[in-house]
Amino acid sequence: MKVRFLAAVSMVALCVGCSEMQPRPSIEANQLTHKARSLLIAYTLDQSPLLRAHAIEALAETNQISAIDSILDALEDEHPGVRFAACMAILRMRYGPAEAKLIGRLQDPDYSVRVAAAGALRSLGNRKYSGVLANMLIAKDVAVRRNTALVLGRIGERGAIKLLRKAQIDDDISVRLQVVEAMAALGDENAQKLMINCCSSAFDDEAILAMLALGQAGCSQAREKITYIYGQSGSANRLGMQLVAARALALLGDDRGQQTAREALAYRTGDAQSAARIRNLAAIALSEMRDPNNLKYLQPLLDEEDPDVRIAGALAVLKCLTR
Repeated sequence: MKVRFLAAVSMVALCVGCSEMQPRPSIEANQLTHKARSLLIAYTLDQSPLLRAHAIEALAETNQISAIDSILDALEDEHPGVRFAACMAILRMRYGPAEAKLIGRLQDPDYSVRVAAAGALRSLGNRKYSGVLANMLIAKDVAVRRNTALVLGRIGERGAIKLLRKAQIDDDISVRLQVVEAMAALGDENAQKLMINCCSSAFDDEAILAMLALGQAGCSQAREKITYIYGQSGSANRLGMQLVAARALALLGDDRGQQTAREALAYRTGDAQSAARIRNLAAIALSEMRDPNNLKYLQPLLDEEDPDVRIAGALAVLKCLTR
């Protein structure tokens, strides 16, 4: 597997070797919702900052407004990655009462957190601090520039495309790719064409970022390319890449990867960590299909031994229950 830079996605290139997970008798929907939400809330207090951030992201993605206190508390977390995730969660949920807390984060010692706070404020209609975003897009720190492009894409305002175009000449390849991803998310057709080409990249992280960006942008022109990758990955026994393609296709309304993902929930081949990543990718792919019929396959993940798989399972359960 070739990797050019570390993207915010899980990447694996493993061989297929799993049988379909046996479905568990389903419990009542309200109980399942409560169990999944409670699991995510509990992980916002975990010792691992990565798990805390993942749990916050899952709560936001499933719009668990009843868990907002856990997200607000995370704005004061000791780890900047968790504070960043909390700001991005508020941006996604458009939670207006958090405005005062977000203003406080504009003085955060971590500049990426400041960017996320400014982006969240803009998403709430407060444009007073938008200059932070423009300034940080040319910051010295590569991670700050990359995260600024990410935030601009997540805000969802097409007007940001003009600003992002200026960053397409950034010296760092990871920043340039994130800029194109953000522009594609905002509907820029040229950026979407570039992302379609990136789907064929020899670097797995670039291909994964491109497929998911196009799926999230609802770019129907990318369906043929992603369908090809889905089939080719299956033929090459690259289950991880096939599951990412299945997720991207699901975002485009194509659930052809549903059976593949169901079977991958039982993946136990190879070392435990790599196998868990496959199950994680399978759960996330199913989450985008939002099919209540998948609940009986996803329910056992809430009792999984791997914490990231449990979080992915909770995310998928909640999304399937709110189709």
